[in-house]
Amino acid sequence: IKLWDHCRAHPGEGSVVTYLHSKGSFHAKPENELLRSFLTRGAASEECIGAVLNNNADGDDTTCDVCSSRFSPLPHPHTSGNMWTARCSYVSQLHDPRTFENEMNKFLSAVYNGKSRREKDSALARIGASRFAYEHWVHCHPSIKPCDVYAHPTFVWGYPKPGQVPSKDDPFLM
Repeated sequence: IKLWDHCRAHPGEGSVVTYLHSKGSFHAKPENELLRSFLTRGAASEECIGAVLNNNADGDDTTCDVCSSRFSPLPHPHTSGNMWTARCSYVSQLHDPRTFENEMNKFLSAVYNGKSRREKDSALARIGASRFAYEHWVHCHPSIKPCDVYAHPTFVWGYPKPGQVPSKDDPFLM
């Protein structure tokens, strides 16, 4: 929330924010460690920061609004694990994160009005509602230009398996 407030106060093109958190740290499992490491490395990488600042050494226009280790349009536009770097000029246009989950849940109820609880529950991840709203929030604006730093096809979304993404000691495959 403070990140959004910061971007609303500083929407200039040179203002960039990075969102990191302790994904899965309360549950010590190898898959949580692998995803957390992968997400942190990507969001904090020179490549992501350069992409949102348009600092490509080759002079190409690779500018994007939000950069993460792996952006996925499936099952809704998001970054699994929700860690990213973004330009404030984009973030300042987003819905208030304090009300976004509620708005997505209202949308789900309207679209699935009269449907069974099972049908509604299966739609949560597909549209980015309920607990999935926070991963969807930064990618919800229609003008978004997302990018990622790991373009290998072995991992698209969810929790990666060993070998699908580089471990913390291996370089990214770009």
